[in-house]
Amino acid sequence: MKFVLALSVCLCFFVGPSLAELAISPPTEENLPAYEDVCANAKIVNGVGYQKHNTDCDKFYQCYIGEKMKDRFAVPRQCPFGQYWDQDVPTCRTASEVMCKTDRCNLKQLGSHPMDSGNCRSYWKCNLQKSVGDCCPSGQRYKKYQGCEKDPSCTDPCPGDSFHEGPCDSRPVFGDGSVFQQYVEGVNWHNMTCPANTQYSVLACGCVYHKGYEGTCRPQLYLPFNNNFRDYSGNKRNVINHGVTLTKEGYARFDGNSYLEIEKFLDFDKESELTVAVRFLETEQGRLRAIMSNSVGAEQPSFLLLNSAKNVHIMLKKTDNSISTLHTLMRAKNWNTVKVMHDENKMDLIVNDILTEKWAIGRIQDIDSNLFIGKGKGFDNFSGFIDEIAVFTCRPKFIQI
Repeated sequence: MKFVLALSVCLCFFVGPSLAELAISPPTEENLPAYEDVCANAKIVNGVGYQKHNTDCDKFYQCYIGEKMKDRFAVPRQCPFGQYWDQDVPTCRTASEVMCKTDRCNLKQLGSHPMDSGNCRSYWKCNLQKSVGDCCPSGQRYKKYQGCEKDPSCTDPCPGDSFHEGPCDSRPVFGDGSVFQQYVEGVNWHNMTCPANTQYSVLACGCVYHKGYEGTCRPQLYLPFNNNFRDYSGNKRNVINHGVTLTKEGYARFDGNSYLEIEKFLDFDKESELTVAVRFLETEQGRLRAIMSNSVGAEQPSFLLLNSAKNVHIMLKKTDNSISTLHTLMRAKNWNTVKVMHDENKMDLIVNDILTEKWAIGRIQDIDSNLFIGKGKGFDNFSGFIDEIAVFTCRPKFIQI
């Protein structure tokens, strides 16, 4: 379904390409490969599903399923410091008491391994092939797989705070972000309303504010590839086509060399929020390929959206030159709906029904360059089909997180 249904943008008629100019069509739905459902066989407790993480022992998924089976969210959660997820219970427990097949301490020669906490002092120590949460002394930093080394700048509290450790005791109401349900022991689920100008977020496990919630959030760029390469946002952005073709179904086809270029319109010195929504199907696997970037020249990009064989990746470079990255699973050789958001505090990534987040404090660095679709400095060009792309400098209400 096109984003335009939610954006209320007028699609006027334009003459499309001739039959001879049309690109090869993507595979039909029945010919697309099956994909992994992270919530398959999840344990249901009080109406919410719980499933172990596919690679990380200290993470798990909470699965929210609406009345219509197509309405669902899978949210990876972090166990508290020093704990692993136990799918049998299901709950977080002391790591040494949980049997986890992907525990890196199963390797006899390993003495320690990194903890994905963003904390410079925390790490996993191996004791009798079991992981135990530990911290380097203040003024020392953990060096991957080696141990603690002197670093006077490393003074993070350890254990530190993580995003919403453990399960969330509230859940969304699909289709209406202004309300949510709170679980009350002995009462079951209780309907609640978010304050004005906020929406419920399953990532935050509560109601959050974004400037786009106060009024209408309109796209700065909207390319539905409706038989042409015009911008339907109302801003009439100049779109320069470098060999991209169109299919009869209204998709843009990128052959691994072609790309689109849009004259610079994003000014990160002035804008505090960025939202990008794109639906794509990749046809070539094995390498990192650029779906979108804001530089292909001498200057390093400050925004990158990439796909690899199994994941969607985002990279943001902030004004202090620090770099924040985030990735999550995608559906290989299948259609993927991706939404990327940043608001000076954290970055959110939604790939189909999987929602993830990470701290990314600071504004995105502004660079003097155009926006590129299908091309990015240092990466292969995108190969596949894109259904549509929308870029906002606010958080639209139709994106429910």
